[in-house]
Amino acid sequence: MAAVGAAVNPGETIRVGLDSEARLALPDGTQLKIFARTQLVYNEDLSDPEARGYLLGLVWGRILSQVVPRKDGGAPYKVVTPSAVCGVRGTEFIVAVADDGETRVGVEKGEVEVSGADGTERLPAGMETSVAVGRRPLRPVSALLAKIDWEGWISERNARLKEKLSAQVAALTETARLMDARLDQLNRRVQKIEVDTREFARQRRAAIENGDRDLSRSLEARLKSSLDEGVEVNRFIAEARSRRDVALASGEQALRGLAGKGEELQGRLRKLADDLEAFRASLAKKSKADQEVYRKRLESFRDLFQDSGRQ
Repeated sequence: MAAVGAAVNPGETIRVGLDSEARLALPDGTQLKIFARTQLVYNEDLSDPEARGYLLGLVWGRILSQVVPRKDGGAPYKVVTPSAVCGVRGTEFIVAVADDGETRVGVEKGEVEVSGADGTERLPAGMETSVAVGRRPLRPVSALLAKIDWEGWISERNARLKEKLSAQVAALTETARLMDARLDQLNRRVQKIEVDTREFARQRRAAIENGDRDLSRSLEARLKSSLDEGVEVNRFIAEARSRRDVALASGEQALRGLAGKGEELQGRLRKLADDLEAFRASLAKKSKADQEVYRKRLESFRDLFQDSGRQ
């Protein structure tokens, strides 16, 4: 990370904290104002060996660029964000990036070409646009940059992201609660099946010993029904586990879609991903244990049924 007053070399990262600002002067005279809570990666564009270009990675935060015009048509100055690429050869413009990766661009002088995932818009002076991750830039609209509440826009986007993350965590927590309740209910059914099966087997052995064929056949049917119910419970357990896995996979996909938007966001998402993985492992372990217990019980019921039929 570059220190205050030091030269910035290609590949270095500039981080500006809360209630701070920084300025960066490039060799061609271009000036950057880097606002509070911004992370910027400085690099050079070497696509044109005859002229030095600049490639700035704005991870999050806001910068004001005053780019010196290039009369020789040299390599451009580019600002790359998680959702857009802004290319110019001489202009004054602002780029802001929220934690969810959405980019907002406003032009004070000159012209900026803003490219998204599926399209490009040219912004003349006095116009602005925004670009969401994976989208094309919105149609440019007229704007007075001095009157735009840039910090308010970033704060609002970040608050929405926080709400979205909180809602996802709450939904996963609710899924866990429902699946736990369902598995507990199924376990109680398994316990009842065990009690009923043992009792039917006992009564059937007694009927066989007493020579009561009608009662023996009736109990044999009840034993079969009890075992069939056990198979059905096993299917319900598998369905509950499948629903849980689908919900968790959806949650993981949503979280991955929000990743890569800066160290603060990445750290938060890593923690959520770790919590999610621990939660899934816990449920998987519990489900496997439930399945194993049920499998052993079912085998013992079948052995008991077969033993009673041989008597």
